[in-house]
Amino acid sequence: MELETTWLVTPSFQLRGSVGYLNAEYDEFEFEGTDLTSLDIPFAAEWQLGLEATYDQALGNGALVTYSVGVHYQSESETSPFDPNAATGLNPIGGAAPAGSATPFNIVARHPTFTEMEERTLLNANITYTSPNEKWYATLWGKNLLNETYRVGANSVGALWNFTVYGAPLQWGLELGINFE
Repeated sequence: MELETTWLVTPSFQLRGSVGYLNAEYDEFEFEGTDLTSLDIPFAAEWQLGLEATYDQALGNGALVTYSVGVHYQSESETSPFDPNAATGLNPIGGAAPAGSATPFNIVARHPTFTEMEERTLLNANITYTSPNEKWYATLWGKNLLNETYRVGANSVGALWNFTVYGAPLQWGLELGINFE
């Protein structure tokens, strides 16, 4: 379920908000004889929330300065459905016994180690100057202003190590644009 809204508080000030809720689970998921139904669906964060405020300030010379700040929250989620290395182990809980054994076993499946995308809150902001004739603009921007470290992908490599991809750290920059119309 998603809900997005924009509120024009004044002609020069607007608020935008979004809420996303996802209740995702497998009805049935089997891989090479292993029941994985209880595992989390990868990249299926339960909650996503966003809020952005934008203010336009008209200048006396006809130029426009736009201030914008936004915050985005995402709850934790998994990056990998299961650890294939852990699925090779045997668990003496029940089920069919291996050949030559009287003890029943089941294959164990679990999430990999260190592949969870932790919850995160990212803060971004920018200030844009637009020329009076709207022929050019300059934007000073910043992303991940709280310099949050957050995982965007991971893959367990055997029992040896974990390959992890992190999101961009604090970034800022200047963007210049020209309108050719």
